Amino acid sequence: VDLGNPLGAIAALSVLPVLAGLWGWRGALALAGAACLGFAAVWQALGSSGPERCWYLSAMEAQELRTIGVAMGVADPVPIAKTATKVGAWRLLTIPASWGVLLANVAFNFQRYFTYTWITTYYTDALLMPMEQAAMCMLWSNIADIAFTISTGRAADELAQKVSVVSVRRLFSSLGFLGTGVGLLLAGMSRNYLVITISVIFSCGMQACHVAGFKSSYIELSREHAGTLAGIGNTLASVSAFAVPLVGASVLEAHGGSNEVSAWRAVFSLVFLAAAVGTVLYAALVTTDTVDERLERQAMRQCPTLLCGPGGLGVSEHHHCSVASSSLAAAGSALARSTKRQYGPQSERQRRRIKGVMFGALALALLNSPISHDVFVGIGASQEPYALAMALL
Repeated sequence: VDLGNPLGAIAALSVLPVLAGLWGWRGALALAGAACLGFAAVWQALGSSGPERCWYLSAMEAQELRTIGVAMGVADPVPIAKTATKVGAWRLLTIPASWGVLLANVAFNFQRYFTYTWITTYYTDALLMPMEQAAMCMLWSNIADIAFTISTGRAADELAQKVSVVSVRRLFSSLGFLGTGVGLLLAGMSRNYLVITISVIFSCGMQACHVAGFKSSYIELSREHAGTLAGIGNTLASVSAFAVPLVGASVLEAHGGSNEVSAWRAVFSLVFLAAAVGTVLYAALVTTDTVDERLERQAMRQCPTLLCGPGGLGVSEHHHCSVASSSLAAAGSALARSTKRQYGPQSERQRRRIKGVMFGALALALLNSPISHDVFVGIGASQEPYALAMALL
């Protein structure tokens, strides 16, 4: 999946300049926008909500996905964990490991957009390289990104058979962050075109290491809410990408402008600092344990099992049931006091009989309806046999 980034960049670098020469940049950008709309239409037609609902998935592919736990049976499209869906994706933000992944994504976008949007300006303004030659240098960087992406996945799979998966995640994201930062620092220390281009190629290629790093942590953290978590991460990362031109321009102006190599060294040092922060945060917080069950257990401690377990009620239904049971308990207590005033105190034998009928009705109700459990919880503190009996009736 991550190959789409360099492949798209290569297509843009190869096609858009030619189209701009024929129709101008407005025509080239309009064609690029039309291509995006066309892809959205194809995606809408061929996309599916899960592998088990994909009509063009072969039987062998479906079996492989079921074996590794990604897909369910075609005839069983129910969610894997019903209770986890009811917990709410927002609870993922209470897990430190989630923030490790989110902040790593922010640092990654900061690095990537600095590399791919400002290096061309470095070539043309500071090194006085022609635009066509600068574009060719970035083309080689994207080719290196493709090669690194393919080799990274295979190397990570082999390494995961020898060490723990969490160690693999730490190693590859650290290589991705620090490799990108070191490559840019080296590019700022030289005036030789070849050395600079090799450093930039190395920097762009090392970003592919994140495929086996934090990018794989999204699906590992949560099977139920991986999409939501990735959406939050990309949103925060987009804010970081939005800040890139503002921060870059401010640093360049503060150090003499884009024509000064020393100003670019300050920019590259800032990128390396972001890489170091991303490395430390992700390595400290990352986990490969799925947190769905942990979140479910937390919800269970706040909600009775009969209400939130399989076939039970959700949190909102539990709230309404608690309110209803409180009102029912109050009505039962009032009716009990009215009965006592009308018929007087009951004998001990009568009280025991009432308690026996009461608990028999309670047991029968609990077997047939989870709501009765909440009613019992809501009125259990009243200590009134009459109130409980009237509430159950």
